Amino acid sequence: MKKVTINTELGSKFQVQATAGQHQLIIDQPKAAGGDGMGPSPLEYFLISIAGCYSAIAKIVAKQQRVELTRFDVEVSGELDPAVLLGKSDGRAGFEKIEVAIKMESNLSENDAQAFVDTVSQRCPVSDNVKYASNLTHSVNQ
Repeated sequence: MKKVTINTELGSKFQVQATAGQHQLIIDQPKAAGGDGMGPSPLEYFLISIAGCYSAIAKIVAKQQRVELTRFDVEVSGELDPAVLLGKSDGRAGFEKIEVAIKMESNLSENDAQAFVDTVSQRCPVSDNVKYASNLTHSVNQ
């Protein structure tokens, strides 16, 4: 098993400084939500991670299957009830529905392209975490 770890530090307002490997990222809320709009929101990063994972796995699968992949653009959208995360309503805080739309150009037939994307989805660790419950725990140190 490989362990992947990131670290964050809460800054002013809603800004969060994230460290992932040697990369520094800013997570923020839009100005309309009280943030400074200095970076994507956590929800946007979550959707970005799905698209990024699909794209990376597509490269791996294309190489393994000798597919000539000349375009692989991913759009991810999700629907949720913001009243829940604001504490104004009960229910599920996360996305109720997530859609992944892919624009792909390759040397594959339409049926083979669908099978290719099915393989990508199956092998993508991020989409796997969405489809199946992972054991999520937390601890507090003061």
